[in-house]
Amino acid sequence: MHIVVEEYENKQKVSSASRSLQILPWSAKTQNSLQGYQSELGNYLKTNTDFSLADVAHSLVNTRDSFANRGFIIAENTEDAFHKLLLLDDNKNIKTHLLNITSSELAFLFPGQGAQYLQMGKSLYTEEKVFKEAVDKCADLLKSYIKLDIRQIIYPEENSEEAELKLKDTKYTQPALFVVEYALSQLWMSWGGKANITLWP
Repeated sequence: MHIVVEEYENKQKVSSASRSLQILPWSAKTQNSLQGYQSELGNYLKTNTDFSLADVAHSLVNTRDSFANRGFIIAENTEDAFHKLLLLDDNKNIKTHLLNITSSELAFLFPGQGAQYLQMGKSLYTEEKVFKEAVDKCADLLKSYIKLDIRQIIYPEENSEEAELKLKDTKYTQPALFVVEYALSQLWMSWGGKANITLWP
């Protein structure tokens, strides 16, 4: 088994390595192959500890074919990952599933005004590079239109009644929702989610 981890060109952003947990997915054509891949992945990580777990997760999501038999773990670091994959700890952290292959499409459907709240997606903004970059880009583009930084509306220093009223003002509500929802779509796509359609109210 070979996993190619290389410096990534700026085609698609890798999620921040600062994220405390990483999802490592794998798939195979049969259940036996799935278990074999699990062992190979575990042995690979055990003997190649110098790679960033975020880079490994990115490679697994974006450079591997997807098959019906699927498994994943959530791990904090490389050591945690190979312990779970090789079942060195008595745990039930490996999740597997046989996917029923049907013709399907994926849509990102976002809510409209009334769904807003202070600090929307704050933990994602803090921990996910792709999400933060999307929010920052939108904020810069909006400044000339709304005459302020939308991040001050979404992420005020204090969750006060005044801050809530400002966010409820339609001229800020709509841009704030769009910024967060756009950032979510960019994050999901960086994880491998490919929507056929994205709908905003």
